[in-house]
Amino acid sequence: MSANQSGPSGSAAGPVTWPEVVAKLGPVHENGLSFFDNLNERIGRISPPRYAAGALGGFDDSVTALAVLRGCSTASKGFALFEQSMPRILSQFTAPIDRDSAVPAVYVLSYSNVLRCCNAPVPSDAAETEKRWLEQLAPRTRELTEVKRHTLALAACAAALPALVPRFADIPPLPNTFTAGQTFGFDVPAFAGYLATGIDHGATYPDVETAWLDFVHSFPYKLDTRSLGWPALIFAARAVYSTIGGLPEGEVVDELHRLVTGA
Repeated sequence: MSANQSGPSGSAAGPVTWPEVVAKLGPVHENGLSFFDNLNERIGRISPPRYAAGALGGFDDSVTALAVLRGCSTASKGFALFEQSMPRILSQFTAPIDRDSAVPAVYVLSYSNVLRCCNAPVPSDAAETEKRWLEQLAPRTRELTEVKRHTLALAACAAALPALVPRFADIPPLPNTFTAGQTFGFDVPAFAGYLATGIDHGATYPDVETAWLDFVHSFPYKLDTRSLGWPALIFAARAVYSTIGGLPEGEVVDELHRLVTGA
């Protein structure tokens, strides 16, 4: 799988083909794990009113990239760095998500998603927590960046909550019909809406495969322009492979890894 050598505007970009991304960014994220060696200590120094989950910013993105580019077995080294801090982080979310906890909650959702998609241990109520938090985050979209809103739109698809997708993606209500085989290029909200519509109409993996492969094909551009991050890719993969396609969610990252690396 590859992409063209220039971005949407025709200008030169960074690593914008999957072979380039794998070759250039894989080592960066693998070697960069050492930056997080003291993550638990940093989390331990954070006290209210700050949320300890705020320390996951950056780590969630890096360990997610590592899972995609190097596979779950390599990413598990990163999971081990953080395992002991998860109970403390979750214990702070005792109230409904508000302005102060919204961004930390997005980090937790993103990190929990890669754990689930790598078949790593997660709290027994992770799925219920995800749905509850997404419902609480939906009214707070204006407080979040576009990248986080679009990530949450794909997260809502993964969680089989299609009704929330228009709120996160800022798109019209979902249509009453679904057409298989469409593509959306760089339009992430339209892609998220398409997956949500497919979920509503009982679409199968072959129905959305063309849209999915087109999304993956253009993802290096989105990454290079910082219009989307690694967590969004795994939420989308879970939506396509598991929620729509029926693959066990613990096998999602392995499937995605094979797709983008040819392994």
